[in-house]
Amino acid sequence: MNIGKAAAIFKDIHNEETEVEDKITAIQEVIDMATHNGITKKDMLEVLRWLIEEYI
Repeated sequence: MNIGKAAAIFKDIHNEETEVEDKITAIQEVIDMATHNGITKKDMLEVLRWLIEEYI
């Protein structure tokens, strides 16, 4: 998965059309980015919220 697609999935983490495996891969790709200038705090919080809702 390229970083552009990963970022797009990350920013739209609640999209039910995206497979869970793709979301997890996207999260891993974003975590491994050298900088996170294009990722807002709101985006990060939404991903955390999604992870909690999905796995807890």
